[in-house]
Amino acid sequence: MTETIQPVSPAEFGTKISNMLVTLTQTVSSFIVPLATLAMLISVIVFITGSVVHSKVVRKTGAVGFFSAAGGLLLFYGIPLIMGVLANMSRALK
Repeated sequence: MTETIQPVSPAEFGTKISNMLVTLTQTVSSFIVPLATLAMLISVIVFITGSVVHSKVVRKTGAVGFFSAAGGLLLFYGIPLIMGVLANMSRALK
């Protein structure tokens, strides 16, 4: 590796980082959403099983699993919104 690193402008750096984050989000969403959906489905089955056998612990486990997967999906989809709000706030303070 005898190559020298070429300098880049802040605008070019921002564009490259933005493109990288969009690609990363698209790649991650291709397996996060189906995985969370599967976790929610399994949690519903566990909750129903707990209801049928009258097990409070199994019902609670199913409910916690469902709401954890739903919360994870909300966080996954909410992070761009949160980051946008923070970026706008930082621009306003400059």
